[in-house]
Order: sequence, then structure tokens, then C-alpha cells
Amino acid sequence: MANQMQAQELLELGVMLGREVRSGKMDSLSAYGIAKTAKQLIRLARRLHTLDERACNEEMPENYDQRLEAKIGALCHDLGEGFGFIRNGDPRGCSLYLTVPSGYTNDFGKQGVSLY
Repeated sequence: MANQMQAQELLELGVMLGREVRSGKMDSLSAYGIAKTAKQLIRLARRLHTLDERACNEEMPENYDQRLEAKIGALCHDLGEGFGFIRNGDPRGCSLYLTVPSGYTNDFGKQGVSLY
């Protein structure tokens, strides 16, 4: 069941990224490149969430998430202008939101596209 949910999440993010990239006239990414980026973003979001849970329960270095944030920033930069991310360090919710050029959101707080 978890694999089905993960596949569905990846598919939905890939379709949304494809629309955003195409609407922004950034056609340099192929469908494969978009799918690969979606997979990387979801994987990094899950890592951040795990680290946020650990930071809530134990002592962690001050910049424990700096390297992951740099990787996410690089992926957003590769997607093109208008893409970015918002961090939420509270492990009770989504740790990472993707901001897209159109302003589309899928969360109640209207922060961005939640990545779990």
C-alpha cells in the first residue's frame, strides 16, 4: 500500500512540475528530467522530515539541514525562474513546500506544494 501511495505522489508531482515548467517557457527539461527531479525532491523532503523528527527529540548540530537545503535549492534553480522552497522545521506537518511560478498550492495554509 505504501508503495502505491508513493508512486501516486511521485506521479502527481511530476505532472504538476511538467505543467509548471512548460508554462514558464522552460522547455529545456525533458519528461525524464522532470520525473527525476520530482523523485529527488520527494526523497530530500522525506530526509528533512526524518531529521526534523530527530531534532525534536535529541540534540542536533545547529545547521543539521544545511546540506539538504542546498541540494533542494540547486534543484529549484535547475527547474527555472519562479521555483523555490519553504522550510517548516516542525515535524508534525510537512517539512518542505515547493513554490511554483503559477502560485499553485495544495495545502490549507496556501504556502506551496507540500512534499511528504
